[in-house]
Amino acid sequence: MKIFRKLNLLVLLGCVVLMLAACGGSDEKSETAANDTSAAQTSSEGGKSGEALPDDPLAAITQALKNQQTAGPYRVKTTIESEGQKMEMSAEIKLPDQMRVISDVSDKKMEMVFVGGKGWMRIDENWMDAPMKIDDLLHQMNAMSSELLTEIASDATKVGNETVDGQETVLYTYNMDMNKSSTMKMDMKSAVKLWIRTSDNLPIKQEVAGEAMGMKSVSTQVIEYDPTITIEAPVK
Repeated sequence: MKIFRKLNLLVLLGCVVLMLAACGGSDEKSETAANDTSAAQTSSEGGKSGEALPDDPLAAITQALKNQQTAGPYRVKTTIESEGQKMEMSAEIKLPDQMRVISDVSDKKMEMVFVGGKGWMRIDENWMDAPMKIDDLLHQMNAMSSELLTEIASDATKVGNETVDGQETVLYTYNMDMNKSSTMKMDMKSAVKLWIRTSDNLPIKQEVAGEAMGMKSVSTQVIEYDPTITIEAPVK
């Protein structure tokens, strides 16, 4: 039971980390832009180039996360280390309402699929309906506006230019306290590093170190933009 409790907490934590990676929101305007090929030029790295970043560090972070929402489908490869356990998670996200997550923790492989507000999950072979709390996280991720980051973030700093996997980026750091949120209050405090690619102003890497729901963890995410991603409901 203890192993499964940690498994569930790590998966939930992973969903929270994914949610925070996408907290730029997806309001009606951004969804329209996401479906409009003229809204932005496609970058050589696979995403659609986003708006330029303002000088203010927090505003720049917020804009980069908003850019992510109109960049097309993307893949997030996440590693979470917590209490001696390590979880590998790969998620494909196609806004506004599609996500596939495959995770591996404690020798248990789990897959979750969300399409059009419905969710499914499986451990090993059998598909079942996803718990509503996890399904709600996806809806909340897509419903959030950029105002959330303004509420929960502090001490935003522009560190400077860095090269990440051969890509030129600007590194930003900030602290985050979800207890400050007026709409998604939860026990989660973190120190965040975010690398934003200079060629198209899109996030390509994030590190989150902190504590959520009583569990300390360090999460690393690598973000890839891939227009070929497709997500379909599983055949049960």
